[in-house]
Amino acid sequence: LCVFPGTQYGYVCGGFLGKWPDCVSGPNVAYGSQIQKISLTTDGNSTDIGDILSARRHQSGHSSATHGFVVGGYISQAPSSLNIIERFSFTTDGNSTDWADLISARTRLVPVSSCTHGFTLGGGDETNSANTIDAIQKFPFASQTNATDWADATTRKFAGAGCSSATHGYALGGTQHTPPAAPAINVIENFPFATQTNATDVGDLTVVRHSPAGISSTTHGYAAGGHG
Repeated sequence: LCVFPGTQYGYVCGGFLGKWPDCVSGPNVAYGSQIQKISLTTDGNSTDIGDILSARRHQSGHSSATHGFVVGGYISQAPSSLNIIERFSFTTDGNSTDWADLISARTRLVPVSSCTHGFTLGGGDETNSANTIDAIQKFPFASQTNATDWADATTRKFAGAGCSSATHGYALGGTQHTPPAAPAINVIENFPFATQTNATDVGDLTVVRHSPAGISSTTHGYAAGGHG
């Protein structure tokens, strides 16, 4: 039986702590490394239960029934994008560990989870929008196996929302690579978990937007907020 994640706790890992507009470089840059845990059954503040391997922003998050996975992202020290897949336990509070690698260093990936695998769609590298990719990458939750190129998105993009059903992954909105601009889009696309099939356009958001939050119930996907 596939256990739909998110019945007891939610988690927030890392993120941007600096001052806008100094979000890439400069004296005000600060990224977080905390793993914060939030109860889904009782109102209250989050608690700090550990750290990811490096402070970063624009990483993606995935869930199995037992572990959380933090994928890619952008660190300020280099600065550089990352190809790391790291893992932390839902049952024992503590730091994450290095689990596997993406096919290339990426940031602002669209995250999707099936019962057994994590999928990422697209992604940039924070240096040049021309380096944005359309790959759908897949990695197993159960073994320390690097991601593989599974299929393709409808276009090269990054910063979309990810939602999951029992059988398909969905990417909502994002920023499309269209030289010389990088416009926000309203596309809703999906791809099957079971077969290596490219994503298809299945609908539209109400407005164009990138960087929304993706939320899934057992029957619907939601894109909350975002930037037009």
